Amino acid sequence: MASSAQFTCRVSGHPKSARTLARAGLVLVLLPWVLAARTPQSRGESSPQNPALPAAARHYEKGEYSRTVTLLEKTLSRRLAGLEKQEIYFLLASAQERSGHLEEAVANFKKVAEGEILADYALFHGATILAQLGRPEQALQWLDRLLDRFPGSILVGETYALKANQMEQLGNFPEALKTWEQMERCCAEPSLLPQSFFHQAVLLEKENRPAQAVNFYRQLSVRFPNRPEGAQAEKRLEELAREDPPPWTRFSAQDLWQRALSR
Repeated sequence: MASSAQFTCRVSGHPKSARTLARAGLVLVLLPWVLAARTPQSRGESSPQNPALPAAARHYEKGEYSRTVTLLEKTLSRRLAGLEKQEIYFLLASAQERSGHLEEAVANFKKVAEGEILADYALFHGATILAQLGRPEQALQWLDRLLDRFPGSILVGETYALKANQMEQLGNFPEALKTWEQMERCCAEPSLLPQSFFHQAVLLEKENRPAQAVNFYRQLSVRFPNRPEGAQAEKRLEELAREDPPPWTRFSAQDLWQRALSR
């Protein structure tokens, strides 16, 4: 459990650890962080904090998510102290997500997304749940809203990655490829590059552009040999090398057009 001293900024001011939390699709430390950062005392207020909130934090920390949900629902029916209503809904949705009540979590993340505080996080988590539920079209709607409303969010790189994955689920390989390319242009987040390169290579093979796919596989094997994607790329290169002729020796008119249009 991270100490509250690590979380001294306001919730809507994204911490450096937020990217890691979003990548996991969970908000394991957000509840105590919010409680530490948004108490009335920290805001110079004299009114006491709602006693249900620390209790909810303790239950959340212990993994008692059903009790957390009950306490937060009671808190929403009372006068709030120390937290904005959207923040309570976000915590409630996070606890519901952890307890497996995914439809309820999506509904509450939607309430948060209608405002400003934590809206980008709510959109991302809601989209993640919709993807888990096998509803890629709806997930894409949430992700597009995030990209439209919060182009400077710390979650943009992750959003493009999730969007590309959902495009792949729908079988829209050209758009998935474009989305991976968009992610690289806008963010170039190093931790996402292996995933991006591997997906682009696989999609290029599906699009019958093997020579371009090989370029990505080679980059993976050279630049990221210790990542799972690097090992998979090396294995795929060995498989392709056994083809007759190898794909990198074949002429592709599509590749030639691609090069001509990119100049």
